[in-house]
Amino acid sequence: MKNLFTKQNSIYVSRIICLLLVISSTGLYFTKLDGFFDYFIEILIRAYILFLCGVMGHEGSHGNLGKNKAANEWWSRFVFIPIFVPNAPFRLTHRYHHAFTNIEGKDPDLLLKIDSIWQFPGRALAMPHHWVFWLKNNGYWSKKLTLEYILSYVFYFTFYGIIAYLVGVERILYVLIPAQALNSFILWYPFAIKTHEGHSTGKQETRSHDYYGEILYWLTLGLSLHRAHHLYQRKSWLELYPYVQRVSLKEQIKFKRDIIKP
Repeated sequence: MKNLFTKQNSIYVSRIICLLLVISSTGLYFTKLDGFFDYFIEILIRAYILFLCGVMGHEGSHGNLGKNKAANEWWSRFVFIPIFVPNAPFRLTHRYHHAFTNIEGKDPDLLLKIDSIWQFPGRALAMPHHWVFWLKNNGYWSKKLTLEYILSYVFYFTFYGIIAYLVGVERILYVLIPAQALNSFILWYPFAIKTHEGHSTGKQETRSHDYYGEILYWLTLGLSLHRAHHLYQRKSWLELYPYVQRVSLKEQIKFKRDIIKP
């Protein structure tokens, strides 16, 4: 059983997941919806698909979708198609998030360090654009990034333009926009704000927190193990499986979280 949770197996499994996510996200646009309930269900399903796309893109940023840099970048770009957000700014800022976790002025994700819950919605939606400004303001933006950023949107508008021609613009917008908003809330509050609650800058093991249990581990493809991920950045989500903290089913349903002490 232990041999299943290897880097190589994780690459294969993750690539299959990437393919399924992009295919299912695209295929859903061609299903017929009849009434509010159908739209509501698709928005929920699509939000979860977008969330998992982000998780897989995150895996790529840590070199877990391929054996070399080019493979990881292309698979990350591919799985970001459903999100309609260029992968390049995330890929670069995420390195600084790990290098300077919780350090003011150096951690780009500290936009999500909020004083009031009312600040969260706007900041969650602004994150993809914040990455661009953060890179420019800190002198990390380049002509290569500009080209990739522009080409990404050229591809997105072409790709979704073809789908819109076949199914209608409204069919896309009525589900993609609310699903993307919901995805922002699902992703950033529990897996960026709460996992860094306290914003410690001491030992690395105190700078982030894990959620307990296997249920959340499988539902989030390992993103629940945030502290373990920060400690072992090169390990893929499957390799992190041994770090799952087993608790009772009742505690898992409560999404119990290890707050400060490792």
